[in-house]
Parts: sequence; C-alpha cells; structure tokens
Amino acid sequence: MKPQIHAFPDPPPVSPRPDSQWQLTAPYIGPAISGSVTIIIPKFYTDGASIPRFAWRVIGHPLQLPLLSAAILHDAEYCAELHPRATCDRRFLEAMQLLGVNWLKRNTIYAAVRCFGATIWNRHTPATIATARTVAFSIASNKPLYGLDESSPNESSPDESSPRPPSKPSSPAALAPRI
Repeated sequence: MKPQIHAFPDPPPVSPRPDSQWQLTAPYIGPAISGSVTIIIPKFYTDGASIPRFAWRVIGHPLQLPLLSAAILHDAEYCAELHPRATCDRRFLEAMQLLGVNWLKRNTIYAAVRCFGATIWNRHTPATIATARTVAFSIASNKPLYGLDESSPNESSPDESSPRPPSKPSSPAALAPRI
C-alpha cells in the first residue's frame, strides 16, 4: 500500500512519542518558497513550534494549527541545515504568512527564532546534520518531485548556499519517495 502524501497547507500527520516529541507519520511537502520545496519523510521528530510554556497564553500551543504546518518545515530545515539559518527563518515567516497567521503573531515568532535560534543551530554536528538529511531535504521547485530520469537520479543538488556540504546520500533527489 502506498503511503498517503500530505502537503502544505494541510496539517502534517503526527503522532505522540513518549519523549514529549511528535513523529511525522507520512510524507509531508512544504510550499514552494524562493525557488525550493522542503520535503520531510516519516520518522522525523518535532516539538512543534518550540514555544516556551510561559508564552503559550500569548503565542499559543506549540502544536496549534495552522502554525504546526510551518513549524515542522522550519524544524526540518534547521535540523538538516538545508539553507543558511537566516534563510530557514525567512522561509518560516513566509510559510506563516501563507497560512494566514496574523502579522503580530508571525513577526513575534520570527523575532524569537532570529534571537534564540542560534542556540539550537550551533548545537548541530556533522553527524546530526547527516542524520536529519535522511528524512528532510530541499529541491528546486522547478524540478519534478517524482519520475526523475532513471539514467540521472542525482539531477537535483542541495541549495548551493548551504553552510555545510551534504552527507550521504549525496543528493536530496536520491531521498525523494517514488510513488
């Protein structure tokens, strides 16, 4: 049986884990922003929007909709360092705008990730990035997601401005689920 694919702006399919995180249960495709699309495959873990408990009354719950759709993409882009940090944060802001998150809320969240996101980003190691890149990747939005020419499976390449070179597999296209 083929897995059902979920796409932005629909909510990502997640299920709870015992460690207070949530696991993606089906492939999730983000929106085309600035020429690329982020794709996450099952087994990716997230804590939602990483909103501290004291801010829940103002910002909302970390798993609230529609924010979760943008947050899981941002988490995946951060973990795998699919783009430079500032680009990941800008894409998060744009995704929240596409979802209709009000101006004050999305800009407050954006300011928080710009101020505090470096603490998470700087904890990455080549090993954690390589692991994240097995479940999250970005491709140019003008490339087909499926049905790449079998003679050239590595047609897509990661964002050229990515701060670290990709680990195995050498191409995000090699990870694309074929349906």
